[in-house]
Amino acid sequence: MASTSIAQPQGEWVERKTELMEFKAPGDCVEGVIVSMGPREIADKINPRIKKRVMELVIREDSGEIKKILATVDISSKVFMSDMGKKVSIAYKGENPNVSKNGKNMREFDVRFFVPGGDHATSLNITDDDIPF
Repeated sequence: MASTSIAQPQGEWVERKTELMEFKAPGDCVEGVIVSMGPREIADKINPRIKKRVMELVIREDSGEIKKILATVDISSKVFMSDMGKKVSIAYKGENPNVSKNGKNMREFDVRFFVPGGDHATSLNITDDDIPF
């Protein structure tokens, strides 16, 4: 019986690094494709014994760099699970002194999605035919 050899793929192991991005100043921005999103538990800043759940977004930039961000209330209200795989731009606009909680102003963000071909339809067009009953 003749022995056969299986061709081994050529290449090398490359470490995938991620960086937790913090929006510190107005204009700070991340742009890329949303590759992952899900809940993450973090310690409360005022009382570290209290854990709260926030949404974590993982974004692959065009350069290949991978950034993670913890979504604020504003970001969470603009990004949905159905946006997975879409190209997004998230830019920090600053704090809104008119909306505050526990003495902290709400951080506001400009969240935009790339729409190929300039089709600006951002919502689903649902008709009576789509309803199963």
